[in-house]
Amino acid sequence: MRRLREFLVAVVLLAVVAAGTLLAIDNQTLVSLGFLGRESPAWPVSWWLGLAFAGGVLVGVGVCLASLARSKLRARRLNRALAQRERELDRLGGADDSGP
Repeated sequence: MRRLREFLVAVVLLAVVAAGTLLAIDNQTLVSLGFLGRESPAWPVSWWLGLAFAGGVLVGVGVCLASLARSKLRARRLNRALAQRERELDRLGGADDSGP
């Protein structure tokens, strides 16, 4: 099962690289982007697409890291609360055992 997964990941990566190469070859037209009255330098379309893709990847990784950090903080808080409750239970359980 693991080898199949590795094979599929390799195939997908190869397809992405091939698509990116074809995209770069087919899109060499120079374009400049305008935003708020400013013009960017004229770069090939493939460069702009690559930059947009890289920006999306960075935003996605940032969102995932923020979510992961929030989950880890919550897990740490819950583990601390659990340990406190377990200490309370041990203390209360010990008080019952010492009885009359």
